[in-house]
Amino acid sequence: MKSIIEGPRAIPAARSDAAPRAAYVAIRKPVRLEWMQKALLLLICGLLAVAAPLVTAAPGREPARHCVGFGSMAGNDDCPASTTRTSLADASTDRSQPKGEDSKRQTSPASGLWSLRVTSRLSAPSGPLPNSTSSEYLETRGSGFVFDSNPTPPVVSHYISLRPKWILPAKAYLEVQFENPVSPDTPIVVGHTFEKRTIKEASEQIMIRSPHLGALKCKDYEIKVVVYRDASKSDLLGTHIQFSRSTVNTERATSREEVAEALLGQRNSCGETVENGENLIFPVPWAWSLGHRQTSGGVSIEEYVPFGQSVHNWREMITVRRFRGQGHDPVAVLNAMQNWNLRNCPRPLQRPVSGGRADDRPIATTLLVCGEVPGLHVSEVAVMKAVTGNENVFVFHKHWRVPVTEPELAVQSLAKEIDEGFELAQNVRLCDTRDPRLPCQVSRDR
Repeated sequence: MKSIIEGPRAIPAARSDAAPRAAYVAIRKPVRLEWMQKALLLLICGLLAVAAPLVTAAPGREPARHCVGFGSMAGNDDCPASTTRTSLADASTDRSQPKGEDSKRQTSPASGLWSLRVTSRLSAPSGPLPNSTSSEYLETRGSGFVFDSNPTPPVVSHYISLRPKWILPAKAYLEVQFENPVSPDTPIVVGHTFEKRTIKEASEQIMIRSPHLGALKCKDYEIKVVVYRDASKSDLLGTHIQFSRSTVNTERATSREEVAEALLGQRNSCGETVENGENLIFPVPWAWSLGHRQTSGGVSIEEYVPFGQSVHNWREMITVRRFRGQGHDPVAVLNAMQNWNLRNCPRPLQRPVSGGRADDRPIATTLLVCGEVPGLHVSEVAVMKAVTGNENVFVFHKHWRVPVTEPELAVQSLAKEIDEGFELAQNVRLCDTRDPRLPCQVSRDR
């Protein structure tokens, strides 16, 4: 006898029409159910086929995945090119594809328009990229920077793509404050009024773009969206915060090709800017980049982290501090840091400070050890080197963090890394743009 498969079991089938009625019923019932399932599946597929064009054709709608778009030159439909804007009014909102002459310029290869969009999910050598955030009224679907190469050098704009939530009222006013790379204390403000006339419009993504930025550094930039009930801004509803990472330093990537290489991870443009006067030359490994920079009074700080880590959550870090002013003894500076560690670390391990000279400049080195960083369940070890110039003293730190343990055990577990850290510190040197004996030739593309 043959077998007819019904789910996990086999039912005998008769050789002739004289099959028992019980077997006939057992076979017919699942067949009828199978046709019902097929009909339901066809109905669902038909609905999806009808709905798909409505979703993909929605003005301002972006694919959920994040990507690098090369505009019309690359012919990448997944990442539509952004248009070049010349005024704040034009830059305020991109909710639809450009029309008329703008559309022709965007799609014509002969126009020379070139743009690159890096979203908040792009994998690049810059540490873990900021997560897309969600707040009471808004959800981030993408953020990043758009580079346009019509001018030379290329100019850059900041953008954020937002999905409004159902509770966002019609006529709500969004005040988007983009962090200004040139003047961090003065954000670039772009306003947008939310129009919610239909169900489809209520779920559309909103693309908001800044005017051209004056420059761009390698760091995380803050985008703050202040939500008001209407354009009068008398009723504050809430705020939405998003960070967007730049992997391009426009002072070091000045051409279209250099920007493209930096975005694709083929060039490390995230380097310290050599100022006129004294600077510190220090090695930063490939796939590390600047995560934070701050200047307060006479002290400036830069923090670098490897790919996969951030200044908020790291296992390795390089820190460079500059103390402006004369008369700083590098040994005294590192001793002061050791004393600070003794006062603030619950389980410190003090190591001696060694002094010396390099390039006819005073230097000092030490190892800073804390068995338990206050507020964090980690131990921290840092190789430190201080170099004194005529006008500044620089301190180079190479840090590691491990699960909390006794300070001596932390040093033992990081013995190899500490040796490598001191070797790295040997390549740290002072330079001076005014002194040919101390050249400031920086190359971090390694």
